[in-house]
Amino acid sequence: MTVPFSTNEKSALERSLTEATKPKANDLNQLIDYYEINETVEWIQHGQFSQVALQFEDALLSDAASVYKILNERLNGKCECFILGDTTFGSCCVDEVAAKHYNADAIVHYGDACLSQTARYPVFYVFGKLPIDESSLDAAVERLLSEVEGQILVVFDVRYHHCMKKKEAERSYSDRIVFSKLALTHETPQDGALFHGRVIPHLVTPAAAAADGTGTAEATSTSTVLFIGDEGPLMLSFVYKYGNHSFYSFSPSSSTLRKESINFNQYLKKRFYSMERARDARFIGLLIGTMSTEGYLDILEQMKKLLTENGKKYYYFLIGKINPYKLANFAEIDLFVLISCPQSVHIHEKKLSQQKQRQEQEQGSQRREDVSELFFQPILIPFEIELALNSNREWSTEYVTDLRQLLPGGCYYVESKATKRESSVSLITGKLQTVGIEKNEEELGEEEEQDTALQRRSDAWALSHAAGYTAADFLQSRTWKGVEQRLGESESTTCVDGRRGIASGYEGESTQEEKPIK
Repeated sequence: MTVPFSTNEKSALERSLTEATKPKANDLNQLIDYYEINETVEWIQHGQFSQVALQFEDALLSDAASVYKILNERLNGKCECFILGDTTFGSCCVDEVAAKHYNADAIVHYGDACLSQTARYPVFYVFGKLPIDESSLDAAVERLLSEVEGQILVVFDVRYHHCMKKKEAERSYSDRIVFSKLALTHETPQDGALFHGRVIPHLVTPAAAAADGTGTAEATSTSTVLFIGDEGPLMLSFVYKYGNHSFYSFSPSSSTLRKESINFNQYLKKRFYSMERARDARFIGLLIGTMSTEGYLDILEQMKKLLTENGKKYYYFLIGKINPYKLANFAEIDLFVLISCPQSVHIHEKKLSQQKQRQEQEQGSQRREDVSELFFQPILIPFEIELALNSNREWSTEYVTDLRQLLPGGCYYVESKATKRESSVSLITGKLQTVGIEKNEEELGEEEEQDTALQRRSDAWALSHAAGYTAADFLQSRTWKGVEQRLGESESTTCVDGRRGIASGYEGESTQEEKPIK
């Protein structure tokens, strides 16, 4: 399939944006309630902060000025607030980098959040209060209670936390309903497992069950999971996490309950194919998708160590928000390893929007494709690259997306050791592939010293390594290398008058209809 890495101008003009449901900017009481102004002021005053950064989700930026004005009036000049106009990475992550540029003391995060533990700043989360039809929700829960047996675990989008908190406090449902809780502190939960910033009670992972000998994982294998929220990366993460459970979702936007069914085996085949590509890869890009998630530097060092032990060349990429068009500029990279928060790791599996699917159905189109088809190279997560290259790690039913669980002290940490070079046949290309290092550390050190010698290229007057094949060599083999200066080769000319007008039609320029057809 050939995919052009450019956007049609017609689609850009006709694109419709779905704006998050939020209060009207001119309704002061609604703004105070939706954005929890009173709670925010109390938190700022209790912490005695002097500089507070306000980070808004993209869909909420239109209310940023109004919220800023109300907060400043309530704080009476004792604290200076400022708005972060754009996020470095995803809107769900706390942007500590931008806050650091303005010497902030704390951050107030508005909207959807991944709840990744931060390392530098205290954070106050304001999720908002998206509307939900409680009567439809109650009817859906009662229907589910009558259809399934055993306990039902309820997980939800953080923007519906206000409703779930109310339902749990009122004990509106049967004792079979078990609510997950948001982990808003850095304390290790004692009454459940931590997943996606939520404390999951009663459901113990297979590794933890084997460790304490309780066997709880087997006892809860028939449990049911209910997700409250609309389809997106968050729901996809829970579906893959609890793929061996009955999984239902309630969509507040349509007030419908449905059973989610995915072909988990097909998903694993796609991911195993990408892992096999990792064994064939020569150049791997470490794609940094977060700079606020705790442990991202440690996992970066762990990935560097693993790739070095397997004889892979790696390069760092810090390009902000990720899209196919940015990554397509690096054709020399065989695949990327995405280091990001757990909510952003499924960028390679993100579905097309429901609105676009409805438009395609109206047009009679039967095509269904993932955004992953637009990416020029595969995108793996650290857990997958470890499965591919760490010989000590074995596949289990757990699919780990939390970076901290792969680090020393985590539930799924497996130490990797440098192994001698091994050869095998690639399942994709059928060619011989090698994994590991050929020489010991002393020999490798001597080779690195020799490799740093500089060699002069007579044709391009460039400096390169005397040994090895790098991405720079790949660049030299390209027929087009970008804009070249060609100093001394271009003939000098006098200044002349340029064109007048706009790009769509300069003065004196003939239109396409006026040009004769030969």
